[in-house]
Amino acid sequence: MHTVQYIGIVILIFVLEIAGSILAFFYRDTVHGVVEERLNATLPLYNQNATGVKAAWDEIQSTFSCCGIVGPSDWQGNIPASCCETSNPCTNSSSDIFSKGCEETVVTFFTDQLVIVAAVGITFVVAEVLVVLMAFCLLCCTDFDKD
Repeated sequence: MHTVQYIGIVILIFVLEIAGSILAFFYRDTVHGVVEERLNATLPLYNQNATGVKAAWDEIQSTFSCCGIVGPSDWQGNIPASCCETSNPCTNSSSDIFSKGCEETVVTFFTDQLVIVAAVGITFVVAEVLVVLMAFCLLCCTDFDKD
């Protein structure tokens, strides 16, 4: 009876890992829409002291070396210091302004991460299947009648 429960739990774990890996792989295309929606929703809140919005934008722009959603023009002349490598204040004429927008950079980052998650998930499933097969072979080769 315990063997049946164990096998059932292992099969459930396999199914969940495979489903998670497949979902991560196939839903990578929805990342673009989610990122675009969140960036468009929060950009106007940057200068309105919305909780965490300024810090989040500054972190994204400095980490990914990007500025605005599609470029510095999104800030309509009021460019934050996080859009420049070192200049403060940061302006359109700053020599070290980040010219690329954050949308594509962030989408690429998350898409790459989801592919890695899917690959790691599938790798774990394959390893677990091999371990279960080896355990099954060991169980079949064990003679329990020799006590």
